[in-house]
Amino acid sequence: MTSKITRRDFLNGVAIGAGTILLMPGQLLAQSAGFTATNKFPSDYYPPTLTGMRGSHEGSYEVAHALAWNGQKPAVYQELDEHYDLVVVGAGQSGLAAAWYYQKKMGPTAKILLLDNHDDFGGHAKRNEFHQDGNMVLGLGGAQNIEPMSSYSAMAVELLKDIGVDDQALAAMTANTPDDYMLGGKISANNGMTIPTTDGHKTLSGNWLGFFHGGQGYEAAVKELPIPEEEQTKLIAFFGGDRDFLDDLSLLEQYRYVKSVSYNQFLTERVGLAEETLPILGAFTSVLLGPAGWSLTVLEALSTGCPGLKAMGWLTNRLSDLAGAFVLGDAPVAYMFPDGDASVARLLVHKLIPDVAPAMKGFEDVAISNFNYAALDLDSNPTRMRLNSTVVGVKETDVNHVKVDYVQQGQPFSVSADHCVLACYNGLIPHLCPEMSKEQREGLSYGVKVPFVYANVLLKNGRAFAGLGTTFTQCPYDPFQWVSAAPTVTSGGYQPPQSLTIQWQYL
Repeated sequence: MTSKITRRDFLNGVAIGAGTILLMPGQLLAQSAGFTATNKFPSDYYPPTLTGMRGSHEGSYEVAHALAWNGQKPAVYQELDEHYDLVVVGAGQSGLAAAWYYQKKMGPTAKILLLDNHDDFGGHAKRNEFHQDGNMVLGLGGAQNIEPMSSYSAMAVELLKDIGVDDQALAAMTANTPDDYMLGGKISANNGMTIPTTDGHKTLSGNWLGFFHGGQGYEAAVKELPIPEEEQTKLIAFFGGDRDFLDDLSLLEQYRYVKSVSYNQFLTERVGLAEETLPILGAFTSVLLGPAGWSLTVLEALSTGCPGLKAMGWLTNRLSDLAGAFVLGDAPVAYMFPDGDASVARLLVHKLIPDVAPAMKGFEDVAISNFNYAALDLDSNPTRMRLNSTVVGVKETDVNHVKVDYVQQGQPFSVSADHCVLACYNGLIPHLCPEMSKEQREGLSYGVKVPFVYANVLLKNGRAFAGLGTTFTQCPYDPFQWVSAAPTVTSGGYQPPQSLTIQWQYL
């Protein structure tokens, strides 16, 4: 329970929580029509502009659920006259990377097919694109940031550099991110706290990530919280490190305590906080990891940046490399495209299938380039991608070949390949390959996904949000626990709205 949580887990799409992204100005586009013919798309097919549920959307899960829950799948498949060197199940970041590595090793003529059950590629790296009055506004829809190159393996760095994301690009992304945009890695920016009161919500601007750890001004900030004075006093002592809350335990007992007792139990029993106060300390934990403080040990909570390191006495010197690095100012900076990691997925797709955007240069214009989805699945391309295609079976037919069955738009098909990579939801894999061993099944069931909910709202007028004095605020007592302005970064050629309202909001 004490494995280190890295910055790569920051909003990676498998954590619980909710965040609202505010986009301005304008309203949402109408949805484009779906396609009806296998491998073919209508001229207006462009998933990034679709609205509604865009993660596991309708049409993406029904076939898989029928297989996993009821053991139902087609008995007969139309065998297409298509044989590939590699079939990749899943066109998210992992699947796209698998295709890239294979193409890199085997050469550009290797025949590769990516199959994905969703209507768009990228998986958790979802692109949200809005158009109003001739302007395009981009928002986040999942995985959102890149880390410094030092955080990745040599193989991952090779991939990033090949698609144009190198140290020079990261430096440009830093320069292209306003200093007041916290989600873009500017941790010293104001990040507010919004608490409901009898007179409506009260938003307190300031660097609350710093206040949690005794940063400058924390006492005055805590005294502004609309909570009982007794709770304010306890929080001030806790944030400031006025005492060691484990000083009655021996060193061994302290070690065992932080590895076995839940964070919230520590806050109630040792710090003396009322349960009603705990959400103020738990919004980041819920969003970043999923479980609340009742399900995390003290050590696990500290390692994600939760308050308390300064109130641990001996632990201060021994755990400083684990706890809250990014809020204390010595952690790696996050780098962000205006549509989050969707641009990384687009760069990978463009590298694999250049015809999707022939005029696109790469890093400098990926955010503004229009992708032609009709070019994803052309016979003339060695690498192809087939969306809206749910794989229901993968089986070795002999020593050298694999048969892959899938359902697309209600029609069952199968293709053959020399190799197959399963880069899809781990819980479905045993149903795709029922011949696998019990040990393999148990291993795949270890990881559990927890839903992460984004809501993108396009506003015509941003004056009310601008009046909060921050581009990001925590809402620990509300369903959406993070509320942020949409990315104001300009990487990839994107220019966010520049009206007076927007300028006021981000100043």
